[in-house]
Amino acid sequence: MRALGCLPNDLAIYSMIVGGPEVSAEHFDVIERQCQLVASRYPRHRTHFIHFSPHLLDHMAAADLVISLGGYNTVTEILTLEKRSIVVPYYTSSNKEQLIRASLMERFGLVRVLYPDQLSPETLAESIVVPVHDQAPAGKRLQGLGFDFGGLGRIREHVVRLIGRNPAPPLPEK
Repeated sequence: MRALGCLPNDLAIYSMIVGGPEVSAEHFDVIERQCQLVASRYPRHRTHFIHFSPHLLDHMAAADLVISLGGYNTVTEILTLEKRSIVVPYYTSSNKEQLIRASLMERFGLVRVLYPDQLSPETLAESIVVPVHDQAPAGKRLQGLGFDFGGLGRIREHVVRLIGRNPAPPLPEK
């Protein structure tokens, strides 16, 4: 929320912040008040905070930029939707999974990474402005790098082969 206050005032932004199950009621209220404060100070920075949405993928699909942690499912959804993104990997000394994933994706130019030790309202605001001009990761480029998001169809083919039935018609493409 503080990063929105560091963005240029003439930049029209609509932000949707999704808290998730780990956000306590107390923190939810704090973030909600911060949204109202940003809205009153910066009328061109509209912000909406929700605890949960069953339509998260629809919101991500409509976004110009997705900012998230670096969890496997979220990063996969970002790439599947071919979205510009900023990934802030969560990591500890014993769990570097998100850090490794984000670093590799950044090396291939698929995401921008903002490391937690560099995270501040100012650095996040700077990171928000830059990717708007980046090229989103395109499907052909992802395929060229070995990404394949057709797992559901292959699982279906394997199951049909294993149970020995005639294959059903193929699933429609996205």
